Formats: sequence, C-alpha cells, structure tokens
Amino acid sequence: MEKNLLVNYMAKKVLFAFIFLMSPLCYAAIETTGSYSITSNVSAENSKKYYFSHKFQFNLKPEGSKHSFELRDENYLEASFHGSDPNEVIVENKAETQLNYNYAINENLSWFVGGLHHSNYTIRDTYGWYLTGLSASVSPLDLTSITASLTANQRAQGGRIFYDASFGVENTIHPMFTLFASFHRYENFGETDISPSKKLEYELGVNHRPSGRFSFGLSYFKHTQDDDSLDTFSAYRLRSTYLF
Repeated sequence: MEKNLLVNYMAKKVLFAFIFLMSPLCYAAIETTGSYSITSNVSAENSKKYYFSHKFQFNLKPEGSKHSFELRDENYLEASFHGSDPNEVIVENKAETQLNYNYAINENLSWFVGGLHHSNYTIRDTYGWYLTGLSASVSPLDLTSITASLTANQRAQGGRIFYDASFGVENTIHPMFTLFASFHRYENFGETDISPSKKLEYELGVNHRPSGRFSFGLSYFKHTQDDDSLDTFSAYRLRSTYLF
C-alpha cells in the first residue's frame, strides 16, 4: 500500500511540475522567483521528538502581466499522538504538492485557483483537493505588513465544500530583524475523515535576514483540532530560507 501511494504521489508531482513549467511558455518574457526552506523542529511535548521538513516554492509571472503561476512542493514531518499509545508522541511523514494560478485584481488583492495533492506515509490519509480563494496584503504602517487569505476547497473524492482561512502580521524592529505572528483556522477533509474536521494553528517568532537572499527564523508553533485531543502538538522551530 505504501509503495503504491508513493508511486501515485510521484506521478502526480511530475504531472503538476510539467503543467506548471509548460503553461507559461506562450509568453515572451517570464519573471521567475522562488524559495527553498529547511525547518528543524523539537517537540514541546513531554515526549521530545526532533524532526525536519523542507519546502520548495517557485513562481512564474509573464512580464507586465497580472497573471502568475505558483508551485509548492513540501515534505514535512509532524509530531502527533496518533500512534498505538495515546500518551506517546509519534512523527508522521507527510508530503504535499500544490499548483496555483493567480490573478492580481489590484496591488493588494489577488484571486487564485488550483489543486493540491496530500500524502501521509505514516497513517493512511491520501487525498486531492480543488481550491479557489482570495488573498490580500496591506501595509497599514511603514514597518508593518498584514497578509490574509480565504480559500474554498472541494475534495476530489466528493463531499461538501470546506474552508481555509489564514492571517499573518509582520513588524520590522530592525533592518535585519522582524517579529511575526500567523494564525490558521481551517477544515480538513481527507481520506479517513467522515466529515471535515476543524483545526487551529498559530506560530509566533522572529526572523533574521543577514543578507538579501538568506533568512533565519526562530518560532513557537501550536496545532490543535476541535473534539480530538490526540491531534494536538506543539514545537519550537528553527527555519532557514534561501531566496532565488
């Protein structure tokens, strides 16, 4: 079963990447940006666990256009209490690939539509979503930026539409240091969910950018699920990011 899941995931990943890279070729000039980040985590629970994750993001934008394409590929480990012993933390191995088409309505507001594929190699939970939504970014003060997004998701396997909402604030306290806070309230509708489950996440931390391309962040992350005490975990994170 795990081998088949891995083969299916890799096949869909290659398909997403092919569509992503081929779609914009009809344009003469393309602006490319992206990032690669590695995050080390240490569980804040009584049973300490150490685990890593990495994420790749790539953006293509036709020069002078309001259209853009975004690819996110992520493999991450998360601590949870979903093992055979509810008092013992286990580490789940997960992977996601997401492809979005974005349209800039104005300088602060964008509309997006796309697809996502998720695999959990530790616990059986593999699914695909279609999604659409709005994202906004504003700077009410010179040194403060606010981002927010609201997404409607539809599981490829059927079921009702479910939501995903996020909000983030970043404040520059020094040319090389910023404080940040992010909040994520969402529903999850996967392979093993009878109905969408409601989850809440938040992260608080500080980022240090020693150069234009490198940054490092130290933060505290907390995840909870309504009506499921087993789906609760927290971690201290150290993240390094390279922009290209």
